[in-house]
Order: sequence, then C-alpha cells, then structure tokens
Amino acid sequence: MKRGYILTLISLVTSSLFAQSPIIDEWIFNSTSKTSSYWENIGPNSYTFNTSNTLADVLTVCFDVDTVWIESEGMTNDMGQFSNPGAPSGQGYAFKFPRNPVAGSGNDAVPEANSIGVLLNGIPIYGLSDGKSYSSATQLTSPMGDGLWVGEAYYTEGMTLDTAFAAHPQQTGAYHSHATPFRLYDDPGSVHSPIVGFADDGFPVYGPFGYTSSMDSTSGLSRMVSGYELRNITTRDTLPGGIVSTPAGPAVTSGGNFDIGTFVQDYEYLGIGTLDEHNGRLCVTPEYPNGTYAYFVTVDAVGTPIFPYYIGTTYYGTPASANNGGKATVPTSGVQCLPLSTGIRTSDFVSNELEVFPNPSNRFISIAMPEGVEDKFDLRIIDNTGKLVYSKNMIDSNDMTLIDLDHLSSGLYMVRIIGYNQLFTSKFIKE
Repeated sequence: MKRGYILTLISLVTSSLFAQSPIIDEWIFNSTSKTSSYWENIGPNSYTFNTSNTLADVLTVCFDVDTVWIESEGMTNDMGQFSNPGAPSGQGYAFKFPRNPVAGSGNDAVPEANSIGVLLNGIPIYGLSDGKSYSSATQLTSPMGDGLWVGEAYYTEGMTLDTAFAAHPQQTGAYHSHATPFRLYDDPGSVHSPIVGFADDGFPVYGPFGYTSSMDSTSGLSRMVSGYELRNITTRDTLPGGIVSTPAGPAVTSGGNFDIGTFVQDYEYLGIGTLDEHNGRLCVTPEYPNGTYAYFVTVDAVGTPIFPYYIGTTYYGTPASANNGGKATVPTSGVQCLPLSTGIRTSDFVSNELEVFPNPSNRFISIAMPEGVEDKFDLRIIDNTGKLVYSKNMIDSNDMTLIDLDHLSSGLYMVRIIGYNQLFTSKFIKE
C-alpha cells in the first residue's frame, strides 16, 4: 500500500463498534504510560493516597491461533479504600486463555483460592475461598484445616474489600477481586452489562444485567439471578450433593463463629434462578450477537454481591493449562503481540506517525497511509482511557474503510495501524 491511499470514512454502525475478537480486543490497554495509584489503610477509617511507578492496566496482549496471553502488573489507578493491612504491588502477571473456548466436561473445578480469571484491567479474579478451612482437631479455621469446609471469602472478608472492584491486596501485595467490580459496569439495568473480564476457560464474564430472553436481544433487560442457595441444614455432616463429610464440620450456629454461610459448602446449586451451576448461560450479547456462553456477576436487587459472585464451583469450559495463578509463559516466537505503547514488546515494532485530517474534527476524519504499510493490517481507535472503541481487520489495499465519528464522544483519541512488526499511530480530537 502506497502513500496516498486514503481510508475514507463511511458510516460507523453500532455493530462496527464490537470488537471482532473480544478476548483480544476488549482489554483496557495502557496506551499512555499510566501508572498505578491506591489508597492504603493506615488505621481505623484512615487512609493515605499513594502513587506508584508500576504501570497500570493491561500492558501486552499476545495470541496465536489457539491461545491468548495478557500481561499486567495486576494494578490500576485510584484503587479503592480496602480496610485490611498492606499495600498493592506489581506482580508481573502473564495470564493464558483459550482463544476459541468450547464447552468442557463441566467438571473442571474452579480453584477455591488464587486466580480464576482476570478483569479487563488486568486485576485477577480470585476464587470463593479465604484460604482457610475448618480443622476438626482445633475446632477452628486455619490454612492447615481439613480442607472440607472452606471459608467463604466474601462472608469472612467482605468488610475489608474496596468499593471500586470489591478487591484488596493479600500479604505479598497481590491485589485481587472477590466479588463485584463496580467500576467496570454502567448503571445497573439501563443497558446490557459490559464484559468485565474473562474466565480462565476463555469465556467472557459480564456485569449483572443481560437480555431477559437469553437468545433474543430485543427482549428487554433483567438482572441475572444465581441458582445457588444456602442449604437448610443444622449440622455439617454432609457436603453439597449428600456426600458424607469425614470428618464432619462444625454445627451451624446462630450469631456464633459458624453461622450458615461461613463456608463455601454451606451453599448448594438448586437451579432457582436464571444462571446454571457455573453461574452463566448460553446467550447472545452485544459483543457476541451470534451467541456465546457467558458468566455473569451476581448481585441482589440493591447491588449487593451474591454467591457465587463471578463463577460457580466448576467451569463451563476447559481452563487453560499451566496458568499457575498468572505465571503462564508467553512464547517468544510464533505469536503476534499487540504493540501497545507501554507494552513489554513495544520495542519489537517499528512505529511511525500517521497523517489524520481534519484534526480536530466534528464528524469525519481521513487517514493518509504511509509508504511501507503491509496489505494486511489492523485499524484500531482507542479512547483516552485506553479502551478500544473501534476495530477492523484490513485484508488488502483495496479494502477501504471509512469511519464516521458521530458515535464517539468529544475528546482525545488515538488511531493505530498495526501490521506485522509495524505500528503507525496518530492522535486526533473529536469535537
């Protein structure tokens, strides 16, 4: 493609806003070298605001035909006010997902502790456990318990979570979410909830609202309802499904140390709700108009998190192997990586400026392509928060794309042309 080929701008219909591969395109990219910041608890109801040199959000996305990897430090800007001690710190994560997820056996257990998926900003989603279980020997919960009656994290730690992502850091500084990522979805019920993250099996996790009829996008909106309920038990001698607990757990108390709801095993899937035992359903969504399996964040009518929060006790699909809680290994060859401006692999790409005109623009822009751009490339527009708002795969120089900016809010945007080992960028203002 030679200079003078112009990407003329035609109508940007609503469907064009949807990323062609959400598990590649939906991440909140750090395109501005944004660094992390957080509120640290320094005493009862007392916090101090700290800035960090650690880069925020998702830094790099790499993929091949079958797999997607994302890299992040597990931090973002202005993290909420958690009340447990400690402070978040960069973790050097690399997470791995199937690029084209499919239904699994339904029996792959979701880890009770450690990450089970990742929010769009690179913060890990943790499982249902607080890392402790009941010990029949000591009659207390501890990390060295029997492993049968496992402490339910939101019940035991919910009061320590922030109101940004229902998250807090653990002892090594790994900031993680246990429940509802409030900052990642819009006013409940006014629109279909957006994707807030992806589970380890590659399927999307949405906020709490979906279409009333799962396969009909014109059917209105409803809050998705968990099918899990507290068990009607007074003793803990059987696990969910009637399996005998050997040894037994503690008796159910009222107002004591072991109220109903203290343990993950105090809940059982009864099917009374809109979601299956994995906390999801087969459905159409704005990003998947032809249908997908999707998990949903579960909350009650006033927005309070409800068990199991993100994912049930088993995955719908098959989780990526060797994820190791964010310590997957990204191949050094045979993959394509999005060359984000702050990404780890940005230095591998040649970057040049594009010509965008008029700039500023109140509606339409044109892009003059430099010499040397390959015939096959990706065109992307990113807003000033790092969110991808438009994406199109260009096949050859005859595949002209015209973009109408009418659907974009006023503000600063970046346009990128991405080819193999090529990156061309420019900023423009939408008036």
